[in-house]
Amino acid sequence: MADTADYPALLRAVRARLDLTQEQLAERLGASFASVNRWEGGVNTPQKAARAAITALAAEAGVIDLVDFAAERNGERDLNPARLVAVVETFSDPRYRLGLADVQPDFLGRAYEYLLRKFAEGSWQSAGEFFTPTEVGFLMAHLMRPGPGEACHDYACGSAGLLVKLQLVARERDPTSRVPLRLSGPPQELHPGSLRSGRNAGRSERPTQRAVRRS
Repeated sequence: MADTADYPALLRAVRARLDLTQEQLAERLGASFASVNRWEGGVNTPQKAARAAITALAAEAGVIDLVDFAAERNGERDLNPARLVAVVETFSDPRYRLGLADVQPDFLGRAYEYLLRKFAEGSWQSAGEFFTPTEVGFLMAHLMRPGPGEACHDYACGSAGLLVKLQLVARERDPTSRVPLRLSGPPQELHPGSLRSGRNAGRSERPTQRAVRRS
């Protein structure tokens, strides 16, 4: 497998974290100032020994976290090397892009629900207390029949999966409309994790004081 690490960016991050000059970084790595200058400028790529030293220093500085995927337990590796290679090569293939623009809406929310469901099944639970199943969420959205520009407020929005389903149903009901729903959740739900998840799924951040009500 090819080493695809961005060493120029990694070196700059290490220097910034440790407040080092290139000369000081070179001393820490046991390399020459000229070599570090070329590595950071992207002129040359560090050799194997230098890459190991850079990675170790980056981990020590807290710039990256090291995970030993080749770790052994009772004389056996936790992960099959061949499978690990296949996973890394698959996700390195440009055909399999995982950017937010390359996947369906609320992809992160659905992945989160999938993991919760799997962990719950392993504990003989339903996970219903942690999230609303996708099928139930879409049923609720269809029953509410949201229209363009209407305000939708979820008083326990969590990662805002229900609000996203409302927007998807509204778009399904009126594909030509360019007016999105006004989606919001209570202030206590706007902690950094939920807020980032909501923004990544393309959810509106406009606050409102009323919820859509349908008989």
